[in-house]
Amino acid sequence: TNTNNASFFGTGSATYRVAAQKTVYFSDNFEPGQAWNSSGFWHVTARRSSSPTHSLWYGNESSGTYQTGSSRNFGDAISSQIDLKGAGRPTLTFNSYWNTESGTTWDRKQVFVSAAGGAWTQVLQVSANPRIWTQQTVDLTSYAGSVINIRFAFDTVDGILNSMEGWFVDDVQVSE
Repeated sequence: TNTNNASFFGTGSATYRVAAQKTVYFSDNFEPGQAWNSSGFWHVTARRSSSPTHSLWYGNESSGTYQTGSSRNFGDAISSQIDLKGAGRPTLTFNSYWNTESGTTWDRKQVFVSAAGGAWTQVLQVSANPRIWTQQTVDLTSYAGSVINIRFAFDTVDGILNSMEGWFVDDVQVSE
């Protein structure tokens, strides 16, 4: 139940709060979750999570990093289809933790959306480096009524400074 859009009514000196119902179109907390089509180092791990014990990670279990020597590496994790028919103002939320180079030039952490198998459109590029779990939110209103896929993409761009932990994603949800 989502109380962000709650309605209030009062009787005498008492005020009651009635929670609006939240519509969830897709949800995955990787415990185990939905099937994601992945490439590169993307996989489900118990190394870190925001809830309860697993997350999706771009990193290598054996080294604890995304280092591949002196070469560039990259990969994608693509969701199953998400039906937004009947949606009015859908939103993508997910929790994210990263230990990578900061900025948007190297170690790119990007989120893309594709409607009905069409071209991928970037909807978010994560650029700060807080090393704490942070909730990310993306407005998907322009995709209301469509069937979409979500893609998390990581790209080192180069082979330098890739001995950090990588990018973790957890608690992915599309709702309104």
